[in-house]
Amino acid sequence: MRKIMLRADGGPMIGWGHVYRSLALLQMLYRDFDCSFISDSSPEFLTTALSRLNVPLINTAPVAYLSPEQRSAGDEVPFDMQNLLSGDEVVVLDGYWFGTAFQSAVKQKGCRLAYIDDLNDVATAADLLINPSWEITAAAYKAAPYTRFALGAGYSLLRPSFLDAAKEDLASKKTKDIFICFGGADPLDLTTRTLRVLKQFPFYSTIHCITGPSFSNMTGLQTAAAEDSRIRNYQNLDETAMASVMKNCGFGIAPCSSVLAEAIACDVQCITCYYANNQQGFHHIITSRGMLSAGWAGDDFEKELARCMREQASGYSITYPMRSIIAGSTQNFVEQFKILQQ
Repeated sequence: MRKIMLRADGGPMIGWGHVYRSLALLQMLYRDFDCSFISDSSPEFLTTALSRLNVPLINTAPVAYLSPEQRSAGDEVPFDMQNLLSGDEVVVLDGYWFGTAFQSAVKQKGCRLAYIDDLNDVATAADLLINPSWEITAAAYKAAPYTRFALGAGYSLLRPSFLDAAKEDLASKKTKDIFICFGGADPLDLTTRTLRVLKQFPFYSTIHCITGPSFSNMTGLQTAAAEDSRIRNYQNLDETAMASVMKNCGFGIAPCSSVLAEAIACDVQCITCYYANNQQGFHHIITSRGMLSAGWAGDDFEKELARCMREQASGYSITYPMRSIIAGSTQNFVEQFKILQQ
């Protein structure tokens, strides 16, 4: 059996989204395959999760990433896995900087390659192209003739607690609590900007403020909590605790990222936004289906967020019929990676 080696990097500059969703894929695969995780970082949330799964972490040398805004289409990092691969592995790459040359180098070693991509700005050499975006089609990609595709909500890269939540009827468990979460880094400090707006809305009961390992403005959160007794601050929640918070909350605020997909699985009425190029596609899809959005997280963010909150407080809501499709992701991924073993 080919060993599966999942590669994703993270940090304050590029955030932790690639690591989180690769970890989610690992949790769907590790019972059926021999897996390892490769990264240039070893944050506590990752080492703890891998230890629980008895999956080894292999660290590469740190990669000097630029911010996503500084990246141009086609920019990539040098291939750095030559000493880690024998040629008899299935390699999973998740990261916009693992471009055509990096992918080709993996293939030249003799490995099978799966590539997780929701940006679609370079040609891919992957044997399996994974994109959980709901409306993407194979025709959108510059792919090799042999490439197979795992596309749509049935290939959602969510952790087990959220895949389980997608199977539940949660309507009776909902409260007027609201959660806010802008991922592992939140470089624009949208968290504290959102809290300033929430202070104006007594409609919401408890405000669950969730931050990740690279969030830097803890002083701002402490000040906000001192000014509003509804605020509960959490940092580095594990997936079980985070899913528990979401399943209790009737409302949420999250960008168009994996966090929003988790909230949808938990049947939360969300307000969204976007602040990076790779979030625009999901933003277009989810707003076309009726989700409230503050739009681009620029100078008008607070104004637009307040507008959305007024609509939410007036009873606006949407349904998520795709939750039942999301729930089948584990079985779908296992079947795809069994094909890669052949």
